[in-house]
Amino acid sequence: IIPSTAGAFALIVYYFASNAKDKIIMACAVTSLLLSNSTMGLLVFITYFLMSPASRVKNKLTFFPIIFICMVGVVSAVLLNLGAITGRGDGVYSSATIRLGYSGSVLSEINTLLFGKGMGIATSQAVLTGNEDAIIADNTYTGALLNIGLIPTALIFLIVISSSRNYQNKILFLTLLGFSMTTVVFEINPAIQVLMIVL
Repeated sequence: IIPSTAGAFALIVYYFASNAKDKIIMACAVTSLLLSNSTMGLLVFITYFLMSPASRVKNKLTFFPIIFICMVGVVSAVLLNLGAITGRGDGVYSSATIRLGYSGSVLSEINTLLFGKGMGIATSQAVLTGNEDAIIADNTYTGALLNIGLIPTALIFLIVISSSRNYQNKILFLTLLGFSMTTVVFEINPAIQVLMIVL
């Protein structure tokens, strides 16, 4: 199991455990998340943990600047020490640089991707079967852009963003949002099947 799959699954387990108020399973899920070495999983959990008090405050306008400053501070500290926290060393930064570079190169061709390059062309299955036109998609949005084009990709992004209002417990929304930006969520098994059923 790769870090992203293990991290996403741990967050989904945490969601179910927190809804059931099962502190033992919640602790196991957090331990599993830490052991997964998933950078995005860790960032999602920290963001969720910092956002949780905001949902219980009535005057959110006053509280928002405080929580925002805390989030920026904590996330910055985590990002600066990400290699040590995840146990992946400097590899975590080179991975992030490669991912950003790939997404940038896809976006630089956006004017030619109105209808994409063909359904299924940017999937792991196309790469594994040796399709000579196959392209490795780094995240859900570049994958969708390459497979089906600009308008469907924009709709997928809007659906992901709009799902926030459907859940009082925001960890599922943050999991979907975070992992959709670092992996192709339709290809992380079994986490995506559970996530899609719940959403």
